[in-house]
Amino acid sequence: MKPLTTVEEATRLVREAINPLAAELVPLAETVGRILREPLRTDRDLPPYDRVMMDGYAICSASWIDGQRSYRLSGEQPAGSGGAQLASSQDCMEVATGAVLPEGSDVVLPVEWSEQKDGNIVFKVPDDVRVEPWLYVHRRGSDHFAGTDLVPIGSRLCPAEVAIAATCGYPQLKTSRRPKVAILGTGEELVPVEEAPASYQIRESNVHA
Repeated sequence: MKPLTTVEEATRLVREAINPLAAELVPLAETVGRILREPLRTDRDLPPYDRVMMDGYAICSASWIDGQRSYRLSGEQPAGSGGAQLASSQDCMEVATGAVLPEGSDVVLPVEWSEQKDGNIVFKVPDDVRVEPWLYVHRRGSDHFAGTDLVPIGSRLCPAEVAIAATCGYPQLKTSRRPKVAILGTGEELVPVEEAPASYQIRESNVHA
């Protein structure tokens, strides 16, 4: 009787026989579970703009440091639009979470810290909060700059990596082709399913699973 091949030796032999599969372009929605054959790279800064982190009001920090607490409301900046600008450092602008920070402002004060009084917006900030530049602002490029590799070649694509690809503008990805797998039944005790086995034999079943 021949000695059995160890698991380690069998694994080594299989790996030595494997050749890299050809690459193919696959629609993004069909890439989960595949092996990436190109790096996923940011096509722009992330976030791509100074992004508001709280519903509230954008102000200029210099005015706050100078002692101003009451501001004239000069407009609003919803998410999904741009181009807003503070008329002056004495003004504030209503902003939504995810919106572009209006030009001329560098601080967002949450709506919970505000009240309307005599037509103006008056702020009362908690004692343990220091109002300084970029409070509640997610700075442009603070996560990643344009051209940064986020997912390397050879990575297995999970939902998180697919989401990154979508964020970076990949409608399709270069991945390895799926391998074709064949199951072989071996053993002197096996007989085809259509034959009657002897008392010392069994029907071959794994190849049909």
